[in-house]
Amino acid sequence: SGSAVPRWISFALALLAFALLITALAAPNAGYEEENETIRGRNLLLAIDISRSMLADDESPNRLAAALAASLEVLDHFPNDRIGLIAFSGSSFLQAPLTVDHGAVRESIQQLDPVMLQQLDADWMPRGGSDVSQAVHLAIDTFKETGQKNNALIIFSDGEHHEGGYEEAAEAAVEQGLTIFTAGFGSNEGSFLPDPQQADGRFRDTKGNLVFSRLNTDGLRLLARKTDGFYTSGSGRHFAGNLETAVERLERYELEGRKHRVAIPRFQWFLLPAIVLFILSMLINTPWQTLGRAAAVLLALLCLPQDAQARLLPPTPAEKAFERGEFELALEHFDVEIDRSSGDRLARLQLGAGAAAYRLQDFDRAASAYSAALLSADPRLQSDAHY
Repeated sequence: SGSAVPRWISFALALLAFALLITALAAPNAGYEEENETIRGRNLLLAIDISRSMLADDESPNRLAAALAASLEVLDHFPNDRIGLIAFSGSSFLQAPLTVDHGAVRESIQQLDPVMLQQLDADWMPRGGSDVSQAVHLAIDTFKETGQKNNALIIFSDGEHHEGGYEEAAEAAVEQGLTIFTAGFGSNEGSFLPDPQQADGRFRDTKGNLVFSRLNTDGLRLLARKTDGFYTSGSGRHFAGNLETAVERLERYELEGRKHRVAIPRFQWFLLPAIVLFILSMLINTPWQTLGRAAAVLLALLCLPQDAQARLLPPTPAEKAFERGEFELALEHFDVEIDRSSGDRLARLQLGAGAAAYRLQDFDRAASAYSAALLSADPRLQSDAHY
């Protein structure tokens, strides 16, 4: 019946608040920032033998291909760990540093393709044979840079034409807390080494003799035994699973995880004004007399004593039953409420339960309930319980 101006102002404020709310729901942001996630993981190095003997075909399709497949399987079993890659023959090379970017490690493994290695020049493998001990020392130096002990090295090799030094390498590994797991590729029967450039497809040494290679496990077993790891023939059916179980006992470290872009949210810039405008919209469209009465009632409620506020609450089923004189039913209701209450409310319920028990002449129960009511911090309630 009054002026239409407040209603139009209220309507405009509500529309503006609604527009700001829609904007907030659209999740506006102020650009992006780079964040490094932190994970708990371990340090693992994969060492793959890429010497010429690994091209022997007594594994299908050859030893190296089988070793690469096994290393990729290991990579899948440790998604939250920091993994690096060492390639070794007569010399050792850190192909991929320790990283949680397993995609980069996977690419490095896939680059050790047997066909590619057959086409490489001599600079890739300066010396023949598989110097496993040098790979162990390179792993030790790599782990030292992390400042962390209790790490793991997984070696994939045929152990053929080794350069010795296994005992020394094992002792150095034990000293650095390095656990070594080894997987041997090849067979005891062995195989001639392939050479696609020869007419018969077989590799010959400088004297023209055919080169024959077979699996040599002595050094690989020694490294695993001395460092509390284990040796397995090839990758096997359960190699990755057994390796995962064994690596679980290694200590985990706080590692810097992958970087990812995170939006900088700014929805609150629009949400807070929307809330304020909605409130103003309702207040402007409410008669001042109604606001005054509501404020007076609220102030009166806030100024009431605690017991008066409690009396304003609707009566409970227990209180209703007590007023009707159904004291047994009242006591049952009091007991149910007592189990679900605490603090001063619990003390008031105990007082009511005591009164109901007293009316039933169950004086032991009444005395127990009144005693429990004495625990209240309210002096008036304590006085009633004493009485």
